[in-house]
Amino acid sequence: MSRLVSRVGFWSAVLSTVWAGGFAIVSVALALAFPGGEWRGIEAYVASYRPVQAVPPVLLSFLLAPTLVVLVAAIHTAVIEPRRLLSLIALAFTIVYAAVVSTNYLLQMAWVRGLILRGEGEGLGLLVLGNPRSAFWALEVLAYGFHVLGLVFLAPLFGPAGPGRWVRWIFILNGVATGVAFLVYLLTADAWHPLVLVSLGVWAITFPIATALLALLFRRGEALGGEAAP
Repeated sequence: MSRLVSRVGFWSAVLSTVWAGGFAIVSVALALAFPGGEWRGIEAYVASYRPVQAVPPVLLSFLLAPTLVVLVAAIHTAVIEPRRLLSLIALAFTIVYAAVVSTNYLLQMAWVRGLILRGEGEGLGLLVLGNPRSAFWALEVLAYGFHVLGLVFLAPLFGPAGPGRWVRWIFILNGVATGVAFLVYLLTADAWHPLVLVSLGVWAITFPIATALLALLFRRGEALGGEAAP
């Protein structure tokens, strides 16, 4: 691969690791500092709302979205020609994911937060992230479904040896976990269902590992999708 592709791929993979890993760490820290409970209505949510609980994880996820588009574009450019259809499909799915989640997160960080802080939070129950049955979570599940579909199409591009082997299996694992979570959400419309939360945990632990390994692969500057990736 060219030096430009190697550098862009490396730094987008590093930043993806920082954003995704930071999201996992911040989410756990906030869960421990502010133990949540079941949804008790918008009045209770507004009364207990603290921007420090909602904004940091959403901001990190917001930053991850465009970074992943750049990373997948770099992967697509680094893939040898016969396999670029797979990476192109993955890039298309990633763009859909980024468009949906960036809109969803901006609404939470700016619009929802602003209304609540101005005392105008009435009627936001179907939009806030504190409600497991809100539109926020429907869009979140939809977006991450597209994100992980992209990972599934990327998985065959990484060979059965070296760091690529682990990237491949992490992407496949996330595909299985998210597929189960997506089905459960369709049946229950409950974003806090245990199986949905397990899927989120799998992603939060394994995805930063995969992006760190991708940074290593881009640092090496080797083409992707060769004969080692059947």
